[in-house]
Amino acid sequence: MTASRDAGQFLVEHLGGDRLLTRSELEKLALYAGDDGRVELEDAQQSVSDAAALELTDAVMAAAEGDAARVERVLCRVLQEGESPVTIIRALLRHLHRLHALTARAARGIGVEEVLRTARPAIFFKQQDNFRRQLALWSETRLRPQLDRLAKAELDMKTTGLPAETICREAMLAVAQAARPQR
Repeated sequence: MTASRDAGQFLVEHLGGDRLLTRSELEKLALYAGDDGRVELEDAQQSVSDAAALELTDAVMAAAEGDAARVERVLCRVLQEGESPVTIIRALLRHLHRLHALTARAARGIGVEEVLRTARPAIFFKQQDNFRRQLALWSETRLRPQLDRLAKAELDMKTTGLPAETICREAMLAVAQAARPQR
């Protein structure tokens, strides 16, 4: 079985750390690919795509782009699908860590297109416009407090006894607010 570059990138981003589940998803994809054995992006999306995972990505992107209304709308669906608030915060934390590394490279004078083109792991082509917008909104120094905020939110969800969904929602909306251009 072989996969196109885009299909491979999609699989890397949408298959998790659970080896048994990943193996099961890949076996399903192999059946879907059939005798040809070639997997394109559309094949991977049809076979492996998890609507909750895609909505989680949408919620993360909305927060990083300052779209509080979209955060609220998508976050409600993600939580209704049963996604853990800790998982949501961790996804946003991972994304902001990656964005922090990219802004650091841009701050050293590397152009945005070069930063995107040479990012490792590669940025999924459908998310490149999101990253361009986010790189225009954020700097290293503006991201640091948000990383701290999210780490504290995760800790609070695990230790305070306060409703995890409320902590998650507040942290996501605070990041969205911080993403808005400063005046």
